This record gives sequence, C-alpha cells and structure tokens, in this order.
Amino acid sequence: MDERIYLRLDGDPLYAPESLVPVGTMREFAVPPMLAPQIAQISIYRDTIPEVAFERVIPDGAARLIFDLGSRRGRADLAGPSTCAVRLRLEGEIANLTVTLRPGASVALLGIPAGMIREQCTPLDEFWPGEVEPLAEQLLVSSNDVECYEAVRAVLAARLKQNRSAERRRVMLAQRALALGNTVREAAERLGIGDRRLQQIFETEVGLSPRQYRRLARIHACLRSLREDPRPRWSELALEHGFFDQAHFSNEFSRVVGLTPTAFVAAISGSSKAPP
Repeated sequence: MDERIYLRLDGDPLYAPESLVPVGTMREFAVPPMLAPQIAQISIYRDTIPEVAFERVIPDGAARLIFDLGSRRGRADLAGPSTCAVRLRLEGEIANLTVTLRPGASVALLGIPAGMIREQCTPLDEFWPGEVEPLAEQLLVSSNDVECYEAVRAVLAARLKQNRSAERRRVMLAQRALALGNTVREAAERLGIGDRRLQQIFETEVGLSPRQYRRLARIHACLRSLREDPRPRWSELALEHGFFDQAHFSNEFSRVVGLTPTAFVAAISGSSKAPP
C-alpha cells in the first residue's frame, strides 16, 4: 500500500510542494485578526478513501484542535506538539476541521502548559468540560463548511478574549534565534535570561524543550533545502546545516521524519507538486 506524505512548514501554502494529499481535499479559512496572534491556520479536509491507505505527517512542533466532521461527527481531540512523524491509517470518509495553534495558545485556550500535552492526542472535553458537547451539537446541524468554521471560530474568539500570553514575544525571539543556529545558551543570552528560565518558557508556551525545538528547526531547514535541490551531496547538506557529519544528519532526519533522507526524496518524487 502506498504511503502519502503530509508536510507543511511555516509560511507554506495550503498544499506544500511535498504533499501527496490530493488537490481539492483541503480548504483554508482566513484567521480573523483578533485570533491571529494565537491561531496559525484553520482548515477543513475532506476525502473518501475506498481502500486502506497510510499517511505520514511530518511534525512542525505545533499543537492542534481537531474537530471530526465525518463518521465520528461531533468528536473533538487535542493533538499536542510533537517532534516525530505520525503514521495515520485512513479509510472511508475522512472529514475534519483543524485549528493549528501558535506558541502560547495552549495556555490561553486550555489553561495548561503546552508541555503537558506533548506527543499526546487527548479528547478535548478533558480540557473544555461542558463546552465541547454544545459545540459538537452545532457542528452536527451545520449544513456546510462555512457554518462549521463559524461555530468553531466563535468558541475560539470567546476563549481567547479572556486570555493573553505575556511571553509570546520572548518565545518568538528565541525561536528565531534557535532556527538561525544559535545554541540554547546564546538564545537565552539574547533575551537576557538564564537557560533554566528559557526552558520553563518553552515548556509552558511551546511544549518542546529549546533543544527539541532547535533540532526540529534544523530538520525543517534541511527540508527547505531539499526543495531547491532534491538530489544534493548529502555530506555537504549536513555540514551546511550544522551537523557533525552525514551520519549525524541522517540519524536526526530519520528520527524526526521516520524515513532516511534518500527514502524521503523517493517518497515525494511521485507528487506533481514536488521539485523536479
């Protein structure tokens, strides 16, 4: 059975170049300005898969709210931030509305540090007791995707109006520094805080440790490089992105993506959106 790839890096269009998700199955909705500081994306995915298929979701480090609009209509889950690819089994009618959260949104929307939900998928009603059922009823009677979006948007707006993350700017600055190759200590010094305080901020706001985020950001940089040159000299790519050698790069890439670099390039070669 073929395996589909789903990857979306920060700033990507709805259908990233590597995505093997069929065109026309996803629809993105505009994030209102008042929600934009906490919400990165709101989208709906609909597809019918007659035979069992598998999809590899490459991690981006974000937490997500997932509202089922298909066979389990009314169910809502919270998927925590992850640093490892997830392999999903797909069959039949697949339909869901997904809200991708920015750093700090877990505190604002859920009242918990993001680290509590790392690498977990949990029913949302554990965090929104008494609120998921009324929303699920609205989704059940919604006649189209726009009505589903409006119902979820209203709940998000009500919750975010009550909460603001005071650490958002610090997190953004630290993420930028780590993505540019700074060490954890260097990132902390840029903010004028200690390593331990930076660790606490990331655990609360991002859900990953600074080192985990730096590792993920480095692999994302490699994935962007592969868009420019899908047939690189692997040893040169490894050194360019700060790995000790090709073996170090291959091990880290495989840990995050779940495929070796060469296997990943082979997997995306079937996509019409992939680099030639």
